[in-house]
Amino acid sequence: MLYGVIFTALVIIATSTILIIVRGPVITLFNADGITAELIILFCGPLALAWFFNGVIFVSNAAFNNLGRPFISTWINWGRHTLGTIPFVIPGGMWFGPKGILIGQAAGGLVFAAIALVMLRRVFAACAADDTREKAKPFQRHTRLMQIFSNRR
Repeated sequence: MLYGVIFTALVIIATSTILIIVRGPVITLFNADGITAELIILFCGPLALAWFFNGVIFVSNAAFNNLGRPFISTWINWGRHTLGTIPFVIPGGMWFGPKGILIGQAAGGLVFAAIALVMLRRVFAACAADDTREKAKPFQRHTRLMQIFSNRR
């Protein structure tokens, strides 16, 4: 999981750097001015870095699914897109306008990325403590392949 988060961080840093470099030409390309230009500067600047938190949620989803806990993954996603969006976006939009909406979405991502990491640590601890798990049998894969392919005749 750690390597997944590190990879996510590296991709986000690289992408954010590119977006920061090209945000001036993007504004020029679209002849943006006023609030539109400000939103492009915000989105192609600090908010691009905030996508890291969504990446953490994606990595934790993969871990939950592979550890046999898909419902936790589902609840994290549902929570992120409801409880992690609405309570942050509505006040943000009321207080700061369109910028507040974008910042509210990023704040919700931060909160649910933290929740996902806490839940993932608990799942890892539960898996490590679970000594009753059946160890993989040495020829389990071959047995499964024989079952699959021997009935195809």
